[in-house]
Amino acid sequence: MPAVFARPVLAQLQDSAPASAGADIAAIQSQTLNSIDSLRDPVAEPALQYGGLTVLPYYNWTESYDTNIFLAPPGGTPGAAGPVRSSWIMDNNLGFKAVYDYSPRHQFKLAYDFTALSYQGDGGSAQVDPGTNNAIDQSLSARYAYDGPDGVTAKLGDDYINTSDPADTELTARDKRWENSVGGALEYSPSQQGFVSVDAEQRIDRYIADDAVIRALLDRIEETVGGRVGWYVGPKTKVFAAYHLQVMHFTADDPAVTGTPVRDNRADVIGVGVEGELAPKLTAQFQTGYTYTRYAAAALDTGSSISRIWSFNGSLHYTPWEKTDATLSLNRGLVPAVLGANQYYLATSAGLNLMHRLPSGFTVLANGSLERDEYGSPISIGGQSSGALYGNAYMAGAGAAYDFTDWARVALNFLYIGRFSNFAAYDYVDRRTSFSLSLRE
Repeated sequence: MPAVFARPVLAQLQDSAPASAGADIAAIQSQTLNSIDSLRDPVAEPALQYGGLTVLPYYNWTESYDTNIFLAPPGGTPGAAGPVRSSWIMDNNLGFKAVYDYSPRHQFKLAYDFTALSYQGDGGSAQVDPGTNNAIDQSLSARYAYDGPDGVTAKLGDDYINTSDPADTELTARDKRWENSVGGALEYSPSQQGFVSVDAEQRIDRYIADDAVIRALLDRIEETVGGRVGWYVGPKTKVFAAYHLQVMHFTADDPAVTGTPVRDNRADVIGVGVEGELAPKLTAQFQTGYTYTRYAAAALDTGSSISRIWSFNGSLHYTPWEKTDATLSLNRGLVPAVLGANQYYLATSAGLNLMHRLPSGFTVLANGSLERDEYGSPISIGGQSSGALYGNAYMAGAGAAYDFTDWARVALNFLYIGRFSNFAAYDYVDRRTSFSLSLRE
């Protein structure tokens, strides 16, 4: 599936505390706390086997302490929405992943995930009614893959999420929403020397809360259709040129209600890329190119309805030694904005994840990222005004895990998040420490 825009998991659309491109702060925390485990292949792990069916059930219990659950600016900051509040957070997560190899040409995958978050407070006056942030999230994913004769392959997939926005999403707080993404791809590569493919995807976001402003700002449909043509430059490496048309429609948009500009848009994305094994220990999946976006109406204060940017998205994975992995991720794209006259902001980010497996079942992890967010129009919040907003978001984490059996793991993680900009009401610092227990069949 194409991923040229820096696409948020929704919380970023709020802008009251911009997070990082491609994933909101809560998603970054989850990725950091589980990144050691996420690299484990469910099929390679001990699992339940029933003929061609492989099932991997799992359970994760995590207790975290978060020093700033709302990503609020330091006390006394002009325009601050509220004080810095801390909390203990208990996370119970369970689900399963299943793979069914119906035949050598047909494979089905199904996954279900359930998460219950409980905010317990720190026992001090800094936390007011932490239980209001309790949440239950569920997701269901289905995949089908076909490996046909004469170099024909096909993929279909559907992902459904029923969730609440993170506690640090100031615009929507704990509003419930659902999201569904469905898409597929068809590729033809008759000679293993060249290939051509087509793909399409639709994503729908809907808010359950009866709030006309929130629905006008965030309910939307995103559709992408396009294709690639490429050549094999090695047995496991191919280069390609790609074109995609992306359409974003905010289904309940009403500028008279929200005070924001029309944000419906169409984008032409032309790029080149590489994927596969660049060297014996180096793999890549990367695309870069030109994105030309046309909005249905001009921004309120600039008179412009067109954006032209250089965009890129992808990652490099390097394994210098057998038990060491390093992953570099890069992203640059537009993120829809709901801040004043801004239709979007430009997010440019880079992240590095390092993991090393020690003898005797120990694993250590370190990661970090930096993002630059740039807006084009002035803003005004809480009586404070600023010119075009820009800011840098930083994240750094470290962790260690121990596998005391083939099916049980304990882990300790620390995460630092900070944002610093030219508008004090947007700045914050947050530290999160967690201990987790993971069980796998």
